[in-house]
Amino acid sequence: MYVEITEDEFDQFMYQKGFVRDYDIRTYELIYFKFIKPKIFIRVYSTILSQEGRSRARGQDAIRVVLRIENKRNIYTLWSGPHVKRVENWRANLANRIDEALLQIHPLNCPKCGAFMVLRQGENGLFYGCSNYAKTKCRGTRE
Repeated sequence: MYVEITEDEFDQFMYQKGFVRDYDIRTYELIYFKFIKPKIFIRVYSTILSQEGRSRARGQDAIRVVLRIENKRNIYTLWSGPHVKRVENWRANLANRIDEALLQIHPLNCPKCGAFMVLRQGENGLFYGCSNYAKTKCRGTRE
């Protein structure tokens, strides 16, 4: 069942997870971010409008968790998980989605070029591959 989430509830939950609050200047939606490594961060789109202090209307109720990387000119999405519904156990569901985002980044860097490693799907299943593959064709992997 759908529940309304207040700005204070969401703030408290996200601050406990180490996130910083901001808002989207186009939509006034509160967003939260946390850097995982230099230039790699998780962004959470709350569905809470900063002007109203509460969540958007039902039907626009999905909380989004996105893993991003920034370079000199752009920000790229590395991973975007399924939306988190605003139901009674939204806190547990959101914590799980944030954990999923963290699993996308390997704690060690690429053994060939030193870039960070991201979770990829290959013919033989999941593996960690070099984030520079698209740019430099580096084929560094880790298990």
